[in-house]
This record gives sequence, structure tokens and C-alpha cells, in this order.
Amino acid sequence: MFFLLSMVLGAPHIQVVPQIFDAGQMYETDTVYAYFVIKNIGDKPLVIRRIRPTCLCTILNEKEIKDTLLPGDTDTLRVSVILFGFVGNIMKPVYIYSNDPENGLIKIFVKVFVLETIALPEPVYDPEKVELGKIFYGTTKEFTVWVKNEGEADLIVAQIDLPEGIKLKTKLPVIVKRMRQMPVVFEFNSAVAGEGEYNRYLTFRTNYRRNYRFDLPVHGVVEKGGLNIFSPVFLFDNGAFWLFLIKNTGNRPFEFEISSKKNIVKPGEVKSVRIEKERLKGKRLRITIEIPVNEVEKNK
Repeated sequence: MFFLLSMVLGAPHIQVVPQIFDAGQMYETDTVYAYFVIKNIGDKPLVIRRIRPTCLCTILNEKEIKDTLLPGDTDTLRVSVILFGFVGNIMKPVYIYSNDPENGLIKIFVKVFVLETIALPEPVYDPEKVELGKIFYGTTKEFTVWVKNEGEADLIVAQIDLPEGIKLKTKLPVIVKRMRQMPVVFEFNSAVAGEGEYNRYLTFRTNYRRNYRFDLPVHGVVEKGGLNIFSPVFLFDNGAFWLFLIKNTGNRPFEFEISSKKNIVKPGEVKSVRIEKERLKGKRLRITIEIPVNEVEKNK
């Protein structure tokens, strides 16, 4: 009877060690790496519902944490705090939400005393201006900006403000050690940017105190693509199947359909198409090419 009652009344209970991570003294150009062990000391599964920092300077690995901890299970939460802009004593809280009936919200803290430093990072950007050249509307182009650090302390790229038409593919923050360099990769989407001349800026925000913001110009020209040309080339018939080559000799991707199967061919790309005769017994082979009507009219 007592055993059954304890099972009914059983519940998950969260334990986090330590509750305060004391990093001691560090410089404002440093980053704190704190580790907290989360344990389920109850007798029911513990569900971690959410882990929330209170500042953009605090970065978590919450996506790597298990959603559910069985009784006795543990997991480790890594908390990184970028100290740029802070001096003196700081306490950065992190909130952990769970299904613990008694402690549904747990607060943990990263404590550090931040010292001013004479050593500074010094960013150098290569290139200092991005030239995209001519890009056909509807296509994308990837480009890279190398961030070099010629200073005496770690350089932290904490944020990059993006203009319309450009997407960041590198995860932030980017930490560049002294006398090293790191690539930052972007993707330009001409359909989002629109036709015509493109003049925008990427704004890099770092821990370089003398000039924490750097505007890097991006220039290019988005042109309207020409008519896509469908060029099927019959290769051979070996008795069991036919083999074709299909090439896009135009400036835009186009879509073609063979026997209800859709394919996309990029400009300059060649695709081979294999058609098995056995599947076509008693059927017609149908090839459909989709080209925008307005493009056809303009290129008559």
C-alpha cells in the first residue's frame, strides 16, 4: 500500500550544480565559459521546457540539452558570456523552466569581476568592399568576407546587420584569435534584392572599442535573365532504355517534367534523363517545359 502511494505521489525534481559559477577576475576582451550540471533527483521524468538567457551577451547550448531527463539522469549546460562593454562585478542570470512541481523555474548565475585591459583586438576586413558583378534575376550567389585580427586580444564579431537580399550563413558570434583570420559566409538572393543596381552595407559589430562598428559596402547589378532554351540531345538506345541529355543554355533555371516527374536545370547545367522502355509499354512519353509567357513574348 505504501509503495503504491509513493508511486502516485512521485514527481520529477531538478537539481543544478553549481547555482552560481564564479569565474573570478577576467578582462573585458575575454569570454567566460561556464558549465552547469542539470540532474533529475526525482522519480518521474523531468521535462526541460525552456532555457532562457537575459542578455544578448549570454550564449547557451540549450539545443544540445535533452528535452527529458529520466530519474537519475544528468546533462551539462554550457553558458558563454561575452564580457565586452562590462567593467567591475557582474552577475548574469539564466532561467531554466521545467515540469518540477516545486521548482518550475530555476535561476542560475555566472559571476565575474571584469577588468579593463590595454590590449585590444584590431579587425581587418578582406575585401573591404564586396563586388558581386552582374547577377541574373532569380539566382543566388555566395560570397565570403575574411575577418582578420591584427590586435593583441581576441576579436569577437557579435552581430552583423544585414541589408535586404543578403542572408548570413555563418553562425555568430565569430571569435578570431590574435593574428588569425576567420571566414564569414553570406548568400545574395537576387530575387529578394530586386532588379537594377545594388548598393548596400553589411554592418559588423565587434568588441573593438575604438570603432566597434564597421560598414562594409556591397555592390552588384541584378539583370533580367534571358529566355531559357530547352536542348534535348538523344544519345542512344540500348534496347532496354533511352538516354537523353537536357541542357539549359539560357540565363535562368527552368523546370521540365517527364512522366509526371519534375526536374530543375540551372543555367549552363546538363542533366541526363534515363527512360526505361518497360515502364512505357502502352503509354505515351510526355515532356513538358515551363517558360514564363512574358519571357517568350519578349524573345520572339
